[in-house]
Amino acid sequence: PSNCRASLETMRKVVEKGPWASILELAHQEYAENAKLALALYVRAAEMGLEIGQSNVAYILEHQSEQLEMQRLVAQRKALEYHKGSALQGNAKSMMAAGNIYYYGKTGDEPDYPKALSFYRKVANSKGSPSTAAHANFNLGIMHQMGQGLAQDFHLAKRYYDISKSNHRDAAVPVAIALYWLQAHVWYADSELKA
Repeated sequence: PSNCRASLETMRKVVEKGPWASILELAHQEYAENAKLALALYVRAAEMGLEIGQSNVAYILEHQSEQLEMQRLVAQRKALEYHKGSALQGNAKSMMAAGNIYYYGKTGDEPDYPKALSFYRKVANSKGSPSTAAHANFNLGIMHQMGQGLAQDFHLAKRYYDISKSNHRDAAVPVAIALYWLQAHVWYADSELKA
């Protein structure tokens, strides 16, 4: 085939609609009543390589660790594993979530800015939803502004904030606030240099 990526995406969609994917339907039905059973079913789907199963396991582990009677850090570490699997299959929201886990050090480790940066860049360059791309570009702006995981660069920070705003209209207010914050940061940095 002339376009391998498109062929793989089509094959993935066919696989996720096969009879073995009925486990996803059952997990979805169980989710409201029994999160533990839904999690077990999604884990089975995830272990079969179904991306929807991987992303749903990660989501449940991240957001319902108390209900599942799991330690928060253990749940976050497992969620990261499943987000990474889902991200490898192109899920931009899982890429974003993995980046956030690394950025905030949610697994109990120190923040890992280079890994967060890697995931945010993948999201920003992916064909995911505009709101997810806007969020990733906003985070890249913050990382450039603060010099987290890379050299501090106010011009690139502004560029990423502007890209975020152009990606999605809901980013307008956060970007406006970030740009004021950036101006204050630049002013403070300049005044420190002059002193």
